[in-house]
Amino acid sequence: FFTQISSLAAIKPFKRWSVYCAVKSARDMIHCVISQENDPKFLKVLNYAPGPMDTQMFERIKESENISEKKNEIDHFVDTNESAKRLVELILNPNLFNSGDHIDFFDLGKK
Repeated sequence: FFTQISSLAAIKPFKRWSVYCAVKSARDMIHCVISQENDPKFLKVLNYAPGPMDTQMFERIKESENISEKKNEIDHFVDTNESAKRLVELILNPNLFNSGDHIDFFDLGKK
């Protein structure tokens, strides 16, 4: 099992986050290719986006740019423990996704 911590920024553009979005998108694609190169019976790959969290990274963003615009984009922060529980649920139930999928924290609430 191979899990990569991704981000919504891998699949959605955010103003002034071009490098972050490009890197996250590239990492997702690398892991999608790995999933295609390996039989999922032997290696299952997951790109997991844990949702927006109030972390040190977000604190640095607040200090460096107009955060009011970002706060409008974020309805609420995800509790880190809740996101971790959802990731563990995926790992323990690999039939819930295809190898190489990008799954966001909020995707799991829709099922």
